[in-house]
This record gives sequence, structure tokens and C-alpha cells, in this order.
Amino acid sequence: MSASKKLIQASAITAAEAIEYVGGATAEGVNSSLNIALDSLTGGLDTSPSSGDIIIIIGASGQSGGQTVGVTGYTLEVSSLQSLNSFYYTSQTMSVGWLESDGTETSATVTTTGGASNKPMCAIAHVFRNVDTSNPFDVATTTAYGGGSVVPNPPPITPATNGSWVLVVGAGTKNNTGGLSFSSAELTGFLDVTRLGGMDLCVGAGYIDDWVAGEVDPTAFTLTGTSHHWAVWAAITMALRQG
Repeated sequence: MSASKKLIQASAITAAEAIEYVGGATAEGVNSSLNIALDSLTGGLDTSPSSGDIIIIIGASGQSGGQTVGVTGYTLEVSSLQSLNSFYYTSQTMSVGWLESDGTETSATVTTTGGASNKPMCAIAHVFRNVDTSNPFDVATTTAYGGGSVVPNPPPITPATNGSWVLVVGAGTKNNTGGLSFSSAELTGFLDVTRLGGMDLCVGAGYIDDWVAGEVDPTAFTLTGTSHHWAVWAAITMALRQG
């Protein structure tokens, strides 16, 4: 085989193994259980996961001090990250779970225990292909949280493996003082979902697919709506390892 043909073949193999985005979905509700559909994904290669894909579910609940958030049947990469503004009695809890798909999943369930009644809940699903199924997270996931603002400010992370993608997640809860949504100019595939009520909750998540080397320090999300001093936020930054 000629050198040029070998190069073309090697390039094809590398492209085939690169991480790909299958699609995403959102859901919102109240109280203790929330289902998110996985059979109508949008924005990517397919409308549902295939065997070997990695499904990532972000679940959050507002006004939820002292509670836990889980994802039924999923391994939690981040378990019940809590933000508390004790002076103004504002709180939220967020978890991130992951699962290697067997190709049959049609939904996922986010659960909460404890906390206030009628608490808002939001969930986002992001599904990726060609992620290392035995060790999907390239380095230790980083977290950050704060009070007095609803805007998430994601922490930095430094991937270690060529081809890694960076997944960035943020949530904010505030007193009900108008609309609330997030966006990010630097994140691809960004989704956000809001539940309005006595406390307003918004969750957003997107990814960076062009990392080459060094630290990634995502910028704070952009807020549309109004913040409030009765507010908290949390953010999670993860590096997905190429399979």
C-alpha cells in the first residue's frame, strides 16, 4: 500500500473514532420525579441512543436544601451538588449521571428526596458517541457554586487525552422576579430549560469540541431575564474521553 493510501486510511479511522454528538433533550416539572424522553433527541446525529453511546443526564431541583437528586439506574459522576444562600433561604441541588446505552432506552427518570414541597425540577439529556465506555471522564470533574447571583460561572478543567470534549453544565435558582434563561456563545449544542414558580430554576448545558491542549476555562453563562439577591448557582465542567 502506498504512503498516501495509508495516510488516507489512518485519517478515516481517526475520524470514525472521534467523539460525535447524538442529540439532546430537556424536561421540567415539580416535586419528586421527572421523566425525560430519550426517543426524540434533537440537534445531533440521531433521535435516540444506539448501543455503546454514553447518555448523560443532568438533574436539578430548586428550593431544595437538604435534599438529594438522583438519576434512576445511572452512575452519578456528581452527586447532589448543593448551593445554599442561607440568609435568604434560597437553595438548589444538582446531580449528573451517566449510562452506557444498550440501544433500548426511551426515557430517564430524575428523582428527588427531601426539600420543600412544589419545588421546581429541570433535566437535560446529552448523548455522545465514541466516548470511552470503560472510563468516560478523562480527568477529575470540577465543580463550583455560589450565592447572591443566579448566573453559573463554570470552573476550569484541563483534559489529558487527545480528542477529549468538554461538557459544561450550570444551574441557577432565584426568587420569582420575571423570566429566566441561559445561553453561551462558546458552547456547541447548548440547551437550557426553565421551571417558573415560587422559585425559578434554570439549567443549561453545552460542549466544547475543539480542545487541543491546555486549560479550558469556560465563561459565565449569559442571563436573559432578571437576577435577584435571593439566588444561588452551581456549575460542573467535565472532560469526555475519546473511545
